Amino acid sequence: MLNIFGIGISVMPVSYHLKNTFCPCCGGHNTFRTRAYLRYFQVFGIPFLPLGKEIWAECGQCRSQYARTDFSAGMELALEQSMKKLPLRQPVWYSLGFLLLLTLLLAAAAVFTLVWFL
Repeated sequence: MLNIFGIGISVMPVSYHLKNTFCPCCGGHNTFRTRAYLRYFQVFGIPFLPLGKEIWAECGQCRSQYARTDFSAGMELALEQSMKKLPLRQPVWYSLGFLLLLTLLLAAAAVFTLVWFL
């Protein structure tokens, strides 16, 4: 079955390591590895509009996973410091479908204007 439109999720190419942060599950001071995911609206597999980013962290010892909403204050502080060094940016091609649609609409408006006035 061909999906005409829907929501897509992709992994961002940036990963942060949060060092010496406290894990609520195992109780140790560990290094957390983070992963960022981008959700977007797609049409025929082409990303149109970004819908948001999600950041998850995984404990290096017990492998417990936490969403950013569940981060402790230490984890959030370590993430903010890491993001200052290497900011999390959305790739330009995630809005490619929207830019393509906008270009087609402007071209159609220009052709319609030329036909109407000539």
